[in-house]
Amino acid sequence: MCNYGGCGSQSVKTLLEIIGAAGGQLTAAFGVHMPQNAFSKPWENNGRLVEKAGAKAVKIAGDIMARKKGNFLKGPLNAVFLRLHPILLPSIRANLAKRSSLPPDTDLSVLVRSSDKPYTVNDSCTGCGLCAKVCPVGNIELKDGKPAWRHQCENCLACYDWCPSKAIEGTVASKGYFYINPKIQITEIIPQGWC
Repeated sequence: MCNYGGCGSQSVKTLLEIIGAAGGQLTAAFGVHMPQNAFSKPWENNGRLVEKAGAKAVKIAGDIMARKKGNFLKGPLNAVFLRLHPILLPSIRANLAKRSSLPPDTDLSVLVRSSDKPYTVNDSCTGCGLCAKVCPVGNIELKDGKPAWRHQCENCLACYDWCPSKAIEGTVASKGYFYINPKIQITEIIPQGWC
């Protein structure tokens, strides 16, 4: 099951490739549309999306328990995106290459992980370390009381969105747009004992 701010088709396609390369087979794919956390989509009601996502997750859990098989992540937007993705990929690569200062023909996963190279903090940073604590891949360490990114980023924007001082700059997010799911508490993000 993937969650997505736009559509999840590419995630499922990537997962199919990874599992297939290991000799396995993906038996079911589900998706939950969530609010976009990198830029505002004024036509979407984030509160309604979160409510619908909760109900959808419950249904998906039932489908998984019933061992349903198939790709249940279908719909016009997902179909359109799958067709557009190969067309958009060169510009995505070029943007990531520019952000990471790597050649555009670099492996895409390396480009994504290295796209944190422009991340910096402004003078509002208090050195609280929350950014490092919320990073799900341990990509941030504090050096001299300020965050330093290790270039293993997944671009989840947890550090940016959860920063209490809004001090992180240079991310892929639209400047000044922050989104935190109102149903999630910081204690659910940070592993027990860190908070």
